[in-house]
Amino acid sequence: MLHKILIVLTSLLFWSKNLISNKTCEKKILVYLPLPGVGDAMCSMEAIHRLYALFNGQGYTIFIAANSSICGLLKKIFSDTAIQFIPLQIELSQRADINIYWENIKRLRAYNWDKVISLDRLGGYGKALINTLCYEQLIHSEFDNNENSFSFYNILLKREKQIIVPTKAMLLKSHNDVVDSILVDEGIEQSRFNNLPIVFPVNSITESLPEKYCVISVGISAGHNWPYRSWPLERFATVADYLIETYGITVCLCGSAEDVEISGALYQQMVYKDKVVNLTGKTTFDEWIEVLRNAEFLLGNDSGYIHVAAYVQTQAFVILGYWNYGRYHPYRTDNPLVKKPIPIAVDMPSCNWCSIYKHKNNAEKIACDSNVARMRTYACIEHITVEQVKETIRNYYL
Repeated sequence: MLHKILIVLTSLLFWSKNLISNKTCEKKILVYLPLPGVGDAMCSMEAIHRLYALFNGQGYTIFIAANSSICGLLKKIFSDTAIQFIPLQIELSQRADINIYWENIKRLRAYNWDKVISLDRLGGYGKALINTLCYEQLIHSEFDNNENSFSFYNILLKREKQIIVPTKAMLLKSHNDVVDSILVDEGIEQSRFNNLPIVFPVNSITESLPEKYCVISVGISAGHNWPYRSWPLERFATVADYLIETYGITVCLCGSAEDVEISGALYQQMVYKDKVVNLTGKTTFDEWIEVLRNAEFLLGNDSGYIHVAAYVQTQAFVILGYWNYGRYHPYRTDNPLVKKPIPIAVDMPSCNWCSIYKHKNNAEKIACDSNVARMRTYACIEHITVEQVKETIRNYYL
């Protein structure tokens, strides 16, 4: 609690200094990415492309501020651009540490910004950071009703040239809404910066794979806010064996080192082990991208893998729940170079968006809480059947 109080006081101190500052803003634009996941980064790519196309020709330098791993990922993706990166320590576990906050401030205050852009809602910590900066214009998205905003910082952040883009929390839509608002503000026709190509360098794969294979990804990000979104492992195993037996396709398991244990457990539950290639934890990041790019399709939980597949134009089938339905899925982008994932979900329950709303005394929410206690899985995920997954893949792909 002491650290949080110190963060607020520090933010106020810099805010008061900025009021009397006469520093001249430079032709530098800060794009702040507050969300830490690979999927979040992938979903920001189209908007970043559009921003770069707009401002690079006007003599601006674009900086992207995100956590270190996301900076590393985006640096690879945008390797042929002049975008610069500011790695921050903004993982959820780091946001209550005043010393880390100071380090983040020092990196962000190295320049006086013409524009500060957040493609998503800033949240309390993001506002505490942005509040310390010298900038001319702030642009970010916020919920339509603003009921979940951090009102104290909202008051401090109000400046003459602030643009707040309303959103119903659809991340892909809000990203592009932010860019569209900037184009309108600049008096530029929006269509000039639509459907830009998605860059992802092509690399070789060190491990040999058969010509025809699919990827099954059962991992989710460690420490995720909604950890009970994994479809039961034995159902993945049943579907994997069905695909092998029915279509003769090889199943490839892949992912990071943190996914090794769960991929191994899936492998042990399968019958046709001779038709499985387990590359989990054995590939570099670039090789992992190529495994996804060359797959016939991907089946997995709602995770970063699904978004990577979309942006390397591989069809993905996503086991989808309703804790934040609409924020990422279903995709609402018109970019022809993005392969929209196909959702596999039950009918929408009355307790949808439980990540935001409490749903007190809601019967379906009570039943879901009981399901989590017993099965460690959200009810909207647990109710998805093996037959539903088989049928979706069969109808849309095979």
